[in-house]
Amino acid sequence: MDPERSVVYGLGGQARCLASVSANTEETKFLVGTIGLGRNNEVHSLVLDDDEVHVTGTVYRHPNEIWDLAACPQKEGLFFTLANVANPFSVRRVATLWSTDPGEEPVPTTGSEDAPDRPLSQVLALPSEHFDETTVKLKWGTDVNGHYILTAGDRALQLWTLDEGFTTASHTIDVRCSDADVSRFTNVAWCSRGSQFATTGDSSVQGWDTRDLSSAAKSTFTIPEAHEGDVLGLEYNPNRPQQLATSGEDCQVRLWDLRNLTRPLMQLSDHTHWVWSVAYNRVHDQLLLTSGSDCTVNLQSIVSVSSAARIQRDSDEFDFSHEDDSPGYGYTPQDQGSFERPTDGLVATFDQHEESVYSVSWSEASPWVFASLSYDGRVVVNFVPQDEKYKIIL
Repeated sequence: MDPERSVVYGLGGQARCLASVSANTEETKFLVGTIGLGRNNEVHSLVLDDDEVHVTGTVYRHPNEIWDLAACPQKEGLFFTLANVANPFSVRRVATLWSTDPGEEPVPTTGSEDAPDRPLSQVLALPSEHFDETTVKLKWGTDVNGHYILTAGDRALQLWTLDEGFTTASHTIDVRCSDADVSRFTNVAWCSRGSQFATTGDSSVQGWDTRDLSSAAKSTFTIPEAHEGDVLGLEYNPNRPQQLATSGEDCQVRLWDLRNLTRPLMQLSDHTHWVWSVAYNRVHDQLLLTSGSDCTVNLQSIVSVSSAARIQRDSDEFDFSHEDDSPGYGYTPQDQGSFERPTDGLVATFDQHEESVYSVSWSEASPWVFASLSYDGRVVVNFVPQDEKYKIIL
């Protein structure tokens, strides 16, 4: 899809995790972590320039393979990594909070080949005895009471509470796999209602509430057979917290209304292999990104089940008939031949990757920009097609 409009950045090594920097709403900024065995690993801080034609990266040294990362929602320059630590007898995961040095001027580059790396400052490490080699996901959430970290793996789901200065973390609770009746936890997602989150395990999805977690924790909802095979991707709609998107090994993407789980709200079947990632647009939640092992990124319009559906219904009922027929006053969009409204369906397929696309993420600074990451370390920044953009904003 319009490769001339895309912006590509090469990490120079393999990678699986990509995250938008939500604390920066002025620049389009992403963090990416590498996963090279037997090589130095890195965190790349990527920024799209104001003209949206170049991506520059600042590279930071990281001691171990990075399996997941999460940026602080409120303070730029802080992020957690979930990384491998190996010794001759075992492998385990460690979760560490890092800070980029605010007093050091970064040296931006357009690729990793000529990138001088910078050190990271360790702020906090979660106690290592709570992790093993099966811990696969880490998510950062907030609510009115503070900051939380969720970690998930084959044995347990763990909730951590951070203090206000990010200097200490309290291990709040474990939810064992047996509590959830799954063999392992594979993904987690925070709801915009900060106390609620969802997990995937095997083919099921379950909901939880931090206000009601105990050693005998009970889920708030369960989708027992969300997909055929394992559920891989998971995200709440940021504007409709009762709606959840999932994806799986069955090549399907499904949208769920948590008030009625008898069947999906919508099913999307445009991928041909495992679907690893789903991402709602934070502003226009009728736009949904998906990516998979078929090396593609799909941009979907799901307007009929989005928050925009109500806006469309309200405008249909509004009386636009006025004597002044100029645009902006008495303007009747339905009467304009060039006007089209968004409809459900595949908007575009982006095929600039050559390996599995493990992660997609929207920019926090612009609702029309997103990035995707494939296993070979290629980051591609793309844009919502202009015709779809105008359907939404006009």
